[in-house]
Amino acid sequence: METKEFEVNRELKVIRNYGFFVLAAFLILNTTTLATLTWFETNDLRHELASLSEKLPSRSATTTEQAFALPEDIISLHATNREHEGFYKTRIIDREYLAYANPDKNYILLKSEDAIRSEGKNFALALFALFAGEIIIILGWWFFIRARVRQLFEIK
Repeated sequence: METKEFEVNRELKVIRNYGFFVLAAFLILNTTTLATLTWFETNDLRHELASLSEKLPSRSATTTEQAFALPEDIISLHATNREHEGFYKTRIIDREYLAYANPDKNYILLKSEDAIRSEGKNFALALFALFAGEIIIILGWWFFIRARVRQLFEIK
């Protein structure tokens, strides 16, 4: 009888370890999903700034002021002397901005990264709730398997 109990406990440990492996896989999957979402959102922001920059008029000394429309959340700065070209991050007061300085234009476009962070936080909360549900399902599965195996082999 003691040998049967030892065998059952050993096999239950294997099943428990498999459950831990599944939980680790779910954690890796959720983390990868969150990182991918952040990457997509950042690339979308970069594409938006680059496409808007291409629509801006080229500014030269002989042209007069030209009006152009930009979305509300984008800041446009006219710069004659640029230290940066392309994409870079900058901080103004307490907000971080993604900036794009087009080498062919004399404008720098800035957009706050707060929207990306807010969406990332909301998505992270949803993934955390999903992971908590996965843990509850795995624990329920583990207790069910353990109870059934012990009942089947009549181990107390």
